[in-house]
Amino acid sequence: MAAADLPAVVADAATGNVLYAARPLDPWRPASLTKLMTLYLVFEALDAGDLGGEESLPVSGRAAAQPPTKLGLAAGSEIAVDDAVSALIVRSANDVAVVLAEAIAGDEATFAALMTFRARDLGMGRTSFANASGLPHAGNVTDARDMAILARALLQHFPEQADRFAMLGMSHGGRMLPSYNGLLTAYAGADGMKTGFTCASGYNLVGTATRDGRRLIGVVLGATSRGARLAAMRNLLDRAFVDGRADGPLADLTGPAPATEPPVVIPPAACGPAAEEEILLTGRSAPAARAGIGGWGLTLGILSDKAAAQGLVASARKRIEPAITGGKPVLIERRAAGITRYSALLTNLSQQQAVSACRTLRAANAYCVTLGPEALKNARAMWW
Repeated sequence: MAAADLPAVVADAATGNVLYAARPLDPWRPASLTKLMTLYLVFEALDAGDLGGEESLPVSGRAAAQPPTKLGLAAGSEIAVDDAVSALIVRSANDVAVVLAEAIAGDEATFAALMTFRARDLGMGRTSFANASGLPHAGNVTDARDMAILARALLQHFPEQADRFAMLGMSHGGRMLPSYNGLLTAYAGADGMKTGFTCASGYNLVGTATRDGRRLIGVVLGATSRGARLAAMRNLLDRAFVDGRADGPLADLTGPAPATEPPVVIPPAACGPAAEEEILLTGRSAPAARAGIGGWGLTLGILSDKAAAQGLVASARKRIEPAITGGKPVLIERRAAGITRYSALLTNLSQQQAVSACRTLRAANAYCVTLGPEALKNARAMWW
């Protein structure tokens, strides 16, 4: 789907006036954008004194069993509310979403009903929620207009929480975990909010940015890659900051009659097991099978700086997109002779994708070696 065809909205955060809209009412799967409503209810509970920032919340077996992305909390452990909020924003943690839902409403189903009720109260007329995380469910439906309304409500109703959406990382288990929101470091003035991805939804983004004291809210739904999502958002915000013409409030936004069902953006067969997650393996402690790594892969280099290794993967993805999308970014941390090094890999590709990607990268004088399934399973290989 071309960037110009994506459902999208840009609005002024202060006035709520629309600066750009395309297919604003098309029904869409929110994926992890759902967590913006989870956060709204958490912030309400904090304001009401029903939760305390330093309060420890128990992790149920159901919460611990959620699929990635997650922190990997163990059943019976605890997490502080403030840490849970950070984990939702920075790492889109599904296990944490259920912890918070159960703390507020007793169970996730009741919490989802509260989410939908609050959506209606805020004027999100086409949105419903079936869970706290945005994991695939037929009951999770939204549109670009409603997501812009929710983003504005978060900024207006909880201004003291706004800075949290600009966090570039969080500390957990002795490690610094980077944010999934690439807009924060790729766009001047970016200061929030949230990414989302499932095969059905494609790559979604609600972003905010401030320039010369003016904050804009952007929503992009259904991009086919992280790079396409980021490029679309940057283009829309750039145009809106320069043009700035308003077409009326979000609440009055209309458009062509939308489809009755959300589309499937990336068919499951094409999407594969890729997750919105960078996997960091340490030494040989997490073999490929346990980390969800499979198919074919690329090894892109070994560096002593983690950020540089992350940049190597990001640069490689940028070079091969949009011809090749998907894949799972993997960093392998190894310590030897007092030196820490990071191997940068991209896995979970088809053979054709891996061969084509390496050919493209080598043509650009970048290092790349293809790794077949047996090579990725080799526990003695240098990348483990």
